[in-house]
Amino acid sequence: MTPEAVQALEVIRDCLEADRYRLTVHFRERMTLHGFVWLDVLVVVEEPDDVVDDGADDQGRPKWKLIGETTNGLRVEIVCALDYDEDGHQTVFFSLYYEE
Repeated sequence: MTPEAVQALEVIRDCLEADRYRLTVHFRERMTLHGFVWLDVLVVVEEPDDVVDDGADDQGRPKWKLIGETTNGLRVEIVCALDYDEDGHQTVFFSLYYEE
């Protein structure tokens, strides 16, 4: 992992711990559709196989992909957009993709 990726992962973990995250509609739909549970997300965030810079989202926020396996071995990419909330605290927005 690059130093930037390590820093982004640290921010994502800090945001999760502080309950400063939002789940996109797409993320919720994917979780429901494929039977994912929140533990699957936490496993990938805690032990990703890789963290990759994914440019910026449509709002210009930096995006990172956390690539790893869920608790049942399904390989997923969790896309995290980093931003700030209305109080100026860093926040992460999640979306989810999986490999069939």
